[in-house]
Amino acid sequence: MMKTIEELLQCPYWIIDILPSQVPEGSPGQYFTVEKYFLQGDRLEEIKQKHINLILKLNCYRDISKSDETVVNPIPEHNFWT
Repeated sequence: MMKTIEELLQCPYWIIDILPSQVPEGSPGQYFTVEKYFLQGDRLEEIKQKHINLILKLNCYRDISKSDETVVNPIPEHNFWT
């Protein structure tokens, strides 16, 4: 498993975030308003679900587990995701 992780770390990767890059200091935009929008209601839960869905799809190609769990390739209904 560690060899696979090391191999994956050498591959190109993308950081999944709400915003595609860091907002510059003093930006005239609406960072705090947009952040508040994403943190309200179910939006954060929707973003979390999108990340979970991506991990589940990747699990079709690779084994997955949390570093503190012995469960490998948990079923989608497993509390692993909470």
